[in-house]
Amino acid sequence: MPQMINPVSRCATDAKNTNPLINELSGYTELGRRRKAHALACRILEKDPLSIEEFSEAMSTLSIQSLMKKLTGLVESAYTRLPSKEKRKVRFWMLCFYACIENFEKALPFATRNPADAGDLMFSLQTFTVMNKKTEAARLARKGLRMLSNTDDPFDQNSIRAGLTDYFFKNGDYHAVLQLWSEAPLEPVFCRNKFTSIVESHAAMALRSISIAYDQLAELQKTEDDEFVISCPGLNTGLIKDCRKQLEGFEKNLEKIIPKTRQKDFGIGA
Repeated sequence: MPQMINPVSRCATDAKNTNPLINELSGYTELGRRRKAHALACRILEKDPLSIEEFSEAMSTLSIQSLMKKLTGLVESAYTRLPSKEKRKVRFWMLCFYACIENFEKALPFATRNPADAGDLMFSLQTFTVMNKKTEAARLARKGLRMLSNTDDPFDQNSIRAGLTDYFFKNGDYHAVLQLWSEAPLEPVFCRNKFTSIVESHAAMALRSISIAYDQLAELQKTEDDEFVISCPGLNTGLIKDCRKQLEGFEKNLEKIIPKTRQKDFGIGA
């Protein structure tokens, strides 16, 4: 599956913000002082009262830091303290948070069929896909393809491709994934997503082919030619056994790329 690379393109505040905490947090982030930024973001989320701007800036910082499940209580508590009428303004940040920690059940209420930007589309499409909301996911995938053809921003393109890849894999459309990433630019920051998605597509196709082969070998075992069995007893069974053994070797190696625990996400055995 594609790696999320700085999916948050929106800016919570501008450079002239008068809130000293927000300015301090922005300063730490710009200077690359990650531990300081992380600690201050957590302190901001503990504030009461807490403003929409403070919440958004803190969440933006945490998204760069890589959100962790251990922050769930802190984030949820901060969200409950926001003014009820204002909570819709931070819908994206809650969607981003829950999607990043892969709690898609909680992400679902924040997912949207009308995404504001590429990051919103990626997280919403990923959530609808995982939660088997097929109608919503299909609609959003079509919108994603249109957005992809209309944007020149490489980070937005990567986010859209990431969301579409999850959707296409889940539906077993490996050729769509190959086309999606073969058209992606060859850039160092995106090369991991590009090549892992391509390799995973071929691996998924091979695993599905092996599954089909197993079924056909089982049928072949049942329909042996009686006359041939009499003249060469055990030959057909041995040939089928040898074939299956070789396929099992292929399967074992392919499962190093796509383990059994992840295969349902690739539309295998679903």
